[in-house]
Amino acid sequence: FTFIPTREAPDHDNPDYQHTLRTYYPFRPTSPHCVRAYKKQDGPMEIAWSGGHLVRFAGPVRLYSERFRMKHYLFLSAEHAACKYAGRRFLSEEVIGRGWHGWRPRLRSEDILLPDASQVRASATDDDLDEANPW
Repeated sequence: FTFIPTREAPDHDNPDYQHTLRTYYPFRPTSPHCVRAYKKQDGPMEIAWSGGHLVRFAGPVRLYSERFRMKHYLFLSAEHAACKYAGRRFLSEEVIGRGWHGWRPRLRSEDILLPDASQVRASATDDDLDEANPW
């Protein structure tokens, strides 16, 4: 689940952001995606090759049937997004060679537009996060 601020509530840059920033969209480009918990395997594990998004083991891996929820806070305000991404330099090997970082290398401060609350989902608690129709 990717949490982002909206035009109606644009600033969550505070220590209590996990309670104030409740607008999100479900994100799962592939399945499984960003699996972070694994049972100890007999062989080595490789994760750096994918930027931490996919893992490779020497043998087959069985995943637990229930997915753990992952909450990701991309940025807490438009200003935070500009500080975090605009003007940041990325390694060309990662951007061109591996196709990493998506839109981030091209982001300029003036490009940052927060969505309307109607374009994302809202939750009151973590128990009501809706993973249907991921982006």
